[in-house]
Amino acid sequence: MHADSLIIGMGNPLRRDDGFGPAVLDLLEAEGLPGRLKLISVHQLSPEIAEDLRTVDRVVFVDARIGEEAGLRMTPLEADAIAGATLSHEFPPAALLHLTGALYGQTPRAWTLSAPALDLSPGEGLSPACQVYAEEAVLLLQDWLNSEGD
Repeated sequence: MHADSLIIGMGNPLRRDDGFGPAVLDLLEAEGLPGRLKLISVHQLSPEIAEDLRTVDRVVFVDARIGEEAGLRMTPLEADAIAGATLSHEFPPAALLHLTGALYGQTPRAWTLSAPALDLSPGEGLSPACQVYAEEAVLLLQDWLNSEGD
């Protein structure tokens, strides 16, 4: 079945809040997934995910962010060739969108959804504050899924 929407949860669950993206996907799965939605959980993005992006209308990249700014942030994302010029350890979402467009001639509408990483120490489980952000992210994503995604 062709999925209309894709949510990619990025991060390392063994580094506490760095596992924000995969934790949000786990919570979404526990809520029950609507049809035509695909979830992908990864430690980091790779060029191979372009194949998944070519088959959807819209995508959200969910990840923790470094910085002091509190709260969830959902922002539109555009393709950017410069963002991934090295294809090294970090392959950002904008570069993946650019690669998808270059390979397949189209890109889905895209957003990033992020929360601040408050604890990146080794260990499993989100910090209490990041867990609250994850629960809020699920509500936000459920609204997004029920909307046209704009």
